Amino acid sequence: MKKILLLLVVGLSLSSFSIAGGENFNFVGKWMGKDETGSMGGFVFDKDGYVTLIKDGKEMGGKNSVIEGKTLIMKYVINQNTNPINFDLEMIGNGRKKKAFFIIKVVNKDKIVIAGDMNETRPKAFTKDNSIALTRQ
Repeated sequence: MKKILLLLVVGLSLSSFSIAGGENFNFVGKWMGKDETGSMGGFVFDKDGYVTLIKDGKEMGGKNSVIEGKTLIMKYVINQNTNPINFDLEMIGNGRKKKAFFIIKVVNKDKIVIAGDMNETRPKAFTKDNSIALTRQ
């Protein structure tokens, strides 16, 4: 009986801890930071898989935005079963689709680092040239 109680206590204790970036991390919300030029930018992830890109106060993407008369939709997929976490961005507009691939490092519940550069190749590592730290707003 003591062994069962010990296993139960240890099991419950371990289940209450979560490794940052684990598969249950909630990315939904607004994340902002400054890039290397000092410009503010970030992402707003919604629960339905749409993402809005924010750059210098201007928003684009999401479920349905219009830029210069053209509709742009942006969707995302985050795979938390990879290390680092994979973040795929799909832009759909003007009859075309484009994908960009990023990686994410979770620093804590309110800070992440995203690396990528809007091309179709996922970065292998976080560098000062390809990364931005974002804080949950």
